[in-house]
Amino acid sequence: MIARLYAMYQGSKKILVFLIAVFPTITAACGVLFVLAIRTLPWDDLVLSGTHQCVYEVQKSQQLELLLAGVWILRIVWEGIVLCLAAWITVKHFHDMGWQFLRWPKGDCFTVLIANHVLYFAT
Repeated sequence: MIARLYAMYQGSKKILVFLIAVFPTITAACGVLFVLAIRTLPWDDLVLSGTHQCVYEVQKSQQLELLLAGVWILRIVWEGIVLCLAAWITVKHFHDMGWQFLRWPKGDCFTVLIANHVLYFAT
């Protein structure tokens, strides 16, 4: 996604630095929240036919749900940032083209990137 947005912004160093700063920060925060959530699960060691198997029992707790909700919220924030950046550059591109977008060439690289983003966000 970072490479696609970087291409859509025509190699802008500012957008690349922004995306490279935001993505690892959100990913690290999600990782920390997930590890904190996993630590709250009660793990047991089960021996079946001489093999050791690690099992856990999920008990609904407010702390666990809050931590996992934090992971979801941070991921949604990332997707929202990416969606806004893709929509902004698309609107800007259409605005700069004026009414020429009605006869836009089908093989344009920007067209392929927009179609790719539409498929990504639609799923």
